Amino acid sequence: MPVRFDGEAPRHRRSVSARQISAGDRFMRRNGKPSVAVKSVRVVRDSFGTDAYVEAQLMDGVRVTIAIASSIRVYTERAAGPGFSDLIALPTEAGTAEAALVAAVQAYPEDGELLDTALRLAPGINPRAGAHLVDLAWAADRLVVEHGDTEAGMPLLAALTVLSFDGNEGRWRAVRHGLALSAWLARQQGVMDAAAELGARIRRGEEEALEDMRGPVAAIRRRELSNPVFPEREIQKARDTGAIQDERQLRLTRLDLLLAQLATGWAGLNEAELTRLISAELAALGPGGGASVI
Repeated sequence: MPVRFDGEAPRHRRSVSARQISAGDRFMRRNGKPSVAVKSVRVVRDSFGTDAYVEAQLMDGVRVTIAIASSIRVYTERAAGPGFSDLIALPTEAGTAEAALVAAVQAYPEDGELLDTALRLAPGINPRAGAHLVDLAWAADRLVVEHGDTEAGMPLLAALTVLSFDGNEGRWRAVRHGLALSAWLARQQGVMDAAAELGARIRRGEEEALEDMRGPVAAIRRRELSNPVFPEREIQKARDTGAIQDERQLRLTRLDLLLAQLATGWAGLNEAELTRLISAELAALGPGGGASVI
């Protein structure tokens, strides 16, 4: 059901480029609440005639500037536009991650960020492109963790878990997260052999990554999974200040570390404690949770 912030009209949540901001939009504040509505928008150029930033004047007279190349989350009256139509018209093969993304957007049409991600990936996922894998891992989290829809996220995780460490750190981080989240889901389903194999693959990948590291860099990497520094103080600060977007991102970071610890068995904490902590993060980030922005 759409949320009514002003008692008059529902607001769709969208991630839009600075140039796409229009009158009536409301910016999403760090606490997740909407700003006063935008009254007018203009593009401002620099001294050389190049578009530099967008200036939006709100209904209360406040002026807001947004870098021209930035994207920003807004509450808007605009429903899914041409991008949605373009997405569902794309030819995709049944059973693929691309098809799953299209289906997910149709299931959650109010999730503008999911739509943006699907528009980048649905034309074809390149497993050699680090940005594609990062987007894929993000979308898997969005569906499994934040929407609580494991079935929708499984094809995305399957696309990640067929990959291994290939010498590229950026790609490996996304793959490692997919393996760790998949291991957690396998545990929850009682498929312990599969969970153990997924964890073993993370350990092998990390060992290969360490072979290319020396000195302090290698030591830091070893501690990352065996004894990581969790952003506890930062999460508490975000909660105290009502910065729900910051809290969400910090909790996703902590969840990633906890999942990897449980999958690999490299943690100082026992399995029961890790399971408790992971369950708490999933509750906070999932539908109706204190850190949910959906």
